[in-house]
Amino acid sequence: LDEERRSFCQRDASNVDQVRILEERLEQERKKAVESAKDQSNMVANGEERIAGLESDRDSLRLELKSERLALSVFEANLAKAKEEAEEEKLRSSKRDTSYVDQVRSLEEQ
Repeated sequence: LDEERRSFCQRDASNVDQVRILEERLEQERKKAVESAKDQSNMVANGEERIAGLESDRDSLRLELKSERLALSVFEANLAKAKEEAEEEKLRSSKRDTSYVDQVRSLEEQ
């Protein structure tokens, strides 16, 4: 009976040790999982922050492009107007030259 009691106590002690070891492993795995979750959460947050920054940059560039296109349109309109005015001035100058030539001929004929 003493032998059985000693054997039982040894098995019981062994089982207690195994449970303690398993609880320690379980706690270590839980800590690893928590750290892994924190790391992944940080990576996601960093990724979202980078995405937000890139979206902001994209929006700024779109606005700048729109502004540049507007400026180009204004420049092209002004250029077209200047060309038209230059052609009109050229035509007026040509008419004046023709008028002067006609006046000179008229004077020469007199």
